[in-house]
Amino acid sequence: MKKILVSFVLMASSIISNAQAWETIRHGDLLTFQLPGKYTKKDTLGASIYQSEIDDTTYICSFMKDAQPLRFESNESIDAFYNDYFDNLVAKSNKPQIIKKEIVEFGQFRALRATLQRNIIIKELTWEILTLHVKNTTLSFQCLTQKKAKAQFERLEKSIQFNAALTRKDQISEPATSALATSSNQYIEYAFYTLVGIIVIIVFGRLLFFKKKKAE
Repeated sequence: MKKILVSFVLMASSIISNAQAWETIRHGDLLTFQLPGKYTKKDTLGASIYQSEIDDTTYICSFMKDAQPLRFESNESIDAFYNDYFDNLVAKSNKPQIIKKEIVEFGQFRALRATLQRNIIIKELTWEILTLHVKNTTLSFQCLTQKKAKAQFERLEKSIQFNAALTRKDQISEPATSALATSSNQYIEYAFYTLVGIIVIIVFGRLLFFKKKKAE
């Protein structure tokens, strides 16, 4: 009987371990990061989107190349980009509650980090976001959970490893000409609104799923 019990415990432990396994993903020559196993990847509208689910938590990592090369001249210019990105994201997401919003140094790059919340029926959903613009690519790491699984999002954050060849100049550098600096605003707007559209569609899809699941 004791042997059967031990075997059962070992089997259960193995199943739990496999269910919680995280896989390392390499995205081009930009970086590597980790997501819970059995993730999916979709390429749409110029963006690569990785999605994974574990328990009541959904992870979404999206990478979108700029329509044209962007050049940020200073910390202030990229901060303005992040602020516009965030304001429009909140507006297009039916104005969730803002728990935290900050622009931080993430390794050698500036990044936007935010925490939002929404109540769907009786569930409180927590939405964690980390966004960066590096090497003409907007990177967005998101976690939507019903259990406030902050440690899980921290695990995703800590797993992000940029290519060692990348430097701060891959994010912010002096413009070659004033014309380039002027035209870059148009490209920022294009990339921003397209990316926001992708993110909002995905997130609302998840919210509707949770709502439908609860109703059933």
